[in-house]
Amino acid sequence: MSENELLTISVSASDKDGEIQNVLFYKNNTLIGEDESKPYSMDYTSTVDGVSIITVKAIDNEGAIGITHGLR
Repeated sequence: MSENELLTISVSASDKDGEIQNVLFYKNNTLIGEDESKPYSMDYTSTVDGVSIITVKAIDNEGAIGITHGLR
């Protein structure tokens, strides 16, 4: 990722027995955004050059959490 590079992060999340309440987006374990409605996405502009790990957590209406593997 280059400094000032715009990245659109989009994910699909679903819950068999309820609904997704919130999707949290992390860069290197730091929260960078959240989305509470479909389609789950956010725009992020990098502030430094280098490799970043993007992780996403989806939380359902019962508090269960699904986590993506880190994406580079």
